[in-house]
Amino acid sequence: EQVVELVPFLRDQKKEVRKIAAENLAAYASSAEAQELLLPNKDLIPSLRILLSDVDYIAKEAFVCFLQLSSNTAFAHKMIDNRLVPVLMEIIGDKESNFIEVALLILGNITRVQEGSESLLQIGTDFEGVFVYKLIQKFYEGKRCEDP
Repeated sequence: EQVVELVPFLRDQKKEVRKIAAENLAAYASSAEAQELLLPNKDLIPSLRILLSDVDYIAKEAFVCFLQLSSNTAFAHKMIDNRLVPVLMEIIGDKESNFIEVALLILGNITRVQEGSESLLQIGTDFEGVFVYKLIQKFYEGKRCEDP
């Protein structure tokens, strides 16, 4: 039950408080019991989303939370509703980001649900398919490995 009490501290003005709250949340986020307690919290996903652009040592903990929570279908839906897919695509497209791989893992989890795939495909928008094009472009730009 105490895990829910961490959520307001994710928006604290002090970096150290945000760091400790995010670290503790990350430690419990994989637990089914903690996920059940956190699911009704309306501030969790928006707060973690903000932390993705915080200093790296805090952002890292937010990414860990999202990775653990995104394997839960209910949380995946909440992430889609909170427009996490465009944020992840921005991170994936940023060559300077230290979190490209984990962003791809989270995106993979989110797109396991129909709405996540539709969000990635941008169905019903003027930009339909742009994210997928960017992903293909990113993979194409990746380092090539020669077969031995």
